[in-house]
Amino acid sequence: MSKEKREVITDRYAVYQGDSCEILPQLPDRSVDMSCYSPPFFDVFAYTGYDNDLANSVSYNEFL
Repeated sequence: MSKEKREVITDRYAVYQGDSCEILPQLPDRSVDMSCYSPPFFDVFAYTGYDNDLANSVSYNEFL
């Protein structure tokens, strides 16, 4: 799976798909009106193979 940032930007809105830890620091302060996300769950579903994906934790303590 590619780690590329996917985005759609128009004159009325911008939509970004990616890791919020990487995308949010790039956005201007007070510019987010809505957020849609999929929270991590330990040992339920691994969304990616990335080390920074919390769903890939090897133990519950590491997840926390």
